[in-house]
Amino acid sequence: MDRFSAHMDRSLDLVTRGKVTLALAAAHQALEISPENPEVYNLIGYVHAMGGDFDNALESYRTAIDLDEWYLEPILNAAELLVHPDADPDEAIRLCRRAAEMDLSTQELADATLVEVDALLLTGREEIARERIGQIDDIDSLPAAYQTVLGRILLDLGELGEAKALIDRSLKLDPDISDTWYCSGLIAREEGRRIDAVIAFLATRELDLKLPRVPWALEAGTLDKIVGDLIGDMEPDFSRTLNGTRVVVVEYPGDDLILQEIDPREVVYAQGVDPDRRAFDTLWIFSQNLERVISPLNMEDGLRKLIENEIGDAKRTNEM
Repeated sequence: MDRFSAHMDRSLDLVTRGKVTLALAAAHQALEISPENPEVYNLIGYVHAMGGDFDNALESYRTAIDLDEWYLEPILNAAELLVHPDADPDEAIRLCRRAAEMDLSTQELADATLVEVDALLLTGREEIARERIGQIDDIDSLPAAYQTVLGRILLDLGELGEAKALIDRSLKLDPDISDTWYCSGLIAREEGRRIDAVIAFLATRELDLKLPRVPWALEAGTLDKIVGDLIGDMEPDFSRTLNGTRVVVVEYPGDDLILQEIDPREVVYAQGVDPDRRAFDTLWIFSQNLERVISPLNMEDGLRKLIENEIGDAKRTNEM
């Protein structure tokens, strides 16, 4: 194996093991050998993204695209990062449409279309999103993971029957995808099948806990301190509601909470009410679920919003 390929393979191996700094160093060694190689910039972007440095990831993906405008991987990688309210979903749509103009396989075209649909929904263009879904060919031949993503999108669009058919088929194709079980639980809950929902959510928990943590995952003590500081700095209305509340930071909801029918992918959960104090008994923070939805670059702001939203919703539910 030549030196360039050795550095590339080493970088990929290191990042899959969560060693982001070492992976980045190996990728830059490959870049020294081939400084105009778009594959290296795509890899550097991927390593940055795995480390939660999304700005540098986007910059690297854009460099890869500049070097090879027909290189599909960085186009879709960049689009996926841009599908976020704080990013640029309109640019994500442009990139996906650029990808769709290429000579793509059925699976590659589905990749581009599903990312575009997410961006369209994020920007409120539901009818266009429905049109794009209708243009996906031969859905039955796609792998289970793709059918799950499409089922989740259809569920978000309120197409319960179509979503259920896709999710049920995906479970038969591959019963080891946690996202599929999660969607199955959401559908069962929507249909009022409470026992089936709990069973699906327990399966989600089991599979989610087998997934590797992100390389930037925080230690429990660090997150405890961040949460404590955030609560201390909140507006008086929120501070009063959390006065004396027990704050618990754990990796994931336990079986006991899921049996109480809470969403296994909840990030923040206010449990129990003390009417004398007009406050909540316990505020749960689930770190693995937090990692799923938040960037480490704006951890505090994102977590503050999640806590405020949960407290606001819980207060309305409990008429506090």
